[in-house]
Amino acid sequence: MDEYFNGVTPPNTASMDLQKMESFRTKFASAADVKYPRIWEMLAMNKLVSMVVNLSLSYPFDGMLLHPDSIVIPGWDAPVKTAYPNFIARNENPSWLLEHPHEWWNLRKYPSTRKYLEVLDKLLRKKLTALKDLLHRRD
Repeated sequence: MDEYFNGVTPPNTASMDLQKMESFRTKFASAADVKYPRIWEMLAMNKLVSMVVNLSLSYPFDGMLLHPDSIVIPGWDAPVKTAYPNFIARNENPSWLLEHPHEWWNLRKYPSTRKYLEVLDKLLRKKLTALKDLLHRRD
């Protein structure tokens, strides 16, 4: 999946999927496995600010080149609910900003696909509003 973030074609990347083989075991890939700068890192190299939201392979933050004013909220594959900079996860926003509704299979919670999509739509609208607020506070 590297090519979606940095333009490098899959045969030239170290990870071609969200999983990797390590000592005959399958493990989830992480940001540490991406061997080429991602677009937000290229922006940071040029002293430009970016906002990365819900992208796979965007955690852990250490090892990534990030502009101090950039915002990163990792995707579903992050093992912890966190954000960069850290104050977003600690203070700024409720936990729903970091939530990912993966219980689409839970028929008690979502008796129909339509119900799940309604909940997802409501959550995404709340997230977009919060992210717009964060952007405006940074201006």
